Amino acid sequence: MGRRGNTPLTARQVATLSKVGYTADGLQPGLNLQVTKVTTGYARSWVFRYTSPATQRRREFGLGSLDVRSLAEARAEVDRLRGLIRDGFDPKDHRDNEVRARALAYSQRVLFRDAVAQCVTAREHEWKNAKHRHQWTASLETHAYPVIGDLPVNAITTDLVLKVLDPIWTTKTETATRVRQRIETVLDWCKARKLVTGDNPASLKGGLGQLLSNRTQTCPPFRFEC
Repeated sequence: MGRRGNTPLTARQVATLSKVGYTADGLQPGLNLQVTKVTTGYARSWVFRYTSPATQRRREFGLGSLDVRSLAEARAEVDRLRGLIRDGFDPKDHRDNEVRARALAYSQRVLFRDAVAQCVTAREHEWKNAKHRHQWTASLETHAYPVIGDLPVNAITTDLVLKVLDPIWTTKTETATRVRQRIETVLDWCKARKLVTGDNPASLKGGLGQLLSNRTQTCPPFRFEC
């Protein structure tokens, strides 16, 4: 026998329901069990459907799978989300803002030297031998760490990168070029992990390129340094 329109779901039903699509919980408005067909059988997850107080548009908010959130827990979570809506918050936007705030708080604890270590570990498979790892870390330890090594990655600015490069830009051109590239790579890695936002301060496409171009005019003949 099928379920009636507003009949509350039971724990047994949500564990065995095989009707593909959304099945509403008659007890908690907006709560739906989503069933999808997979190769191993059926996957079941919770979805909260609501009207955004900001846009008045219908939205969906995933609450996780049945494996990690029971029926009772899903109902309790919807109660919490409905409280946010009553206070004028869109639950999905509220969650995204919390995620960004946590990422920002984390980035304020991640020092540049720690980000280098993590980035180097992630890139090791690209290098042919351990010499590359040593060159990477040695150049940054020597030239970048005294200036930005103990700074949070989201505090590094173009002026600070310039401060790293200034002492060696016209005397150790190749070394300076590699140091700049490596700082840029580390900060790109950080950006991909949402530890920093905005333009990369070590990129030549930004203000750094303009500042360094003035110094290039006074560079001595090329000398290879590593």
